[in-house]
Amino acid sequence: MEIREGNKYGTNYNKHQFDDSLFLKYVEQIKINEVRLYESNGVVCGFQFFYKYKDTIITNLHCSVPVDLSTYENWIDYNYNLLTYGLLKLDDDEYINLVKICGTAKIEKLSLFTNKKNSISIGENNSSEYSYSIPDGSQLVGFKGSHATKINQDKTNWGLHDLTILHAKL
Repeated sequence: MEIREGNKYGTNYNKHQFDDSLFLKYVEQIKINEVRLYESNGVVCGFQFFYKYKDTIITNLHCSVPVDLSTYENWIDYNYNLLTYGLLKLDDDEYINLVKICGTAKIEKLSLFTNKKNSISIGENNSSEYSYSIPDGSQLVGFKGSHATKINQDKTNWGLHDLTILHAKL
């Protein structure tokens, strides 16, 4: 699969870097069939894609808060705020074709929209909003970016700090 990079949003914090294309480039065709976006106290702190590849489900999780993957309940951030998540399940013929992001240094709000007009959105809109339309005939397949792995003393330096949109042909 040929992965193409779209726009980059936010400031590169150069801490824990991730790149979904590192594993996606080894598969010939993959499709997102579920998305979870995580937030706490208005901060986008992570995302998780569930991919359908042949008859298997593959998942990734990028989160700036340590979480217990055995359960999706009672996750808390560094300030003891409860993490919440939004869930979007996609039909077999549905794909993500529009991404909207708010944030200058770190990502404050993240919204994903499908070709069937379904959407998921988390975070708070405290700054300018940027839209990226996935090119026709392509779909969102992941992100690359960074997030903090260690917080500063006032516990504000966590969350996603930059995202580059990754897309591929349908």
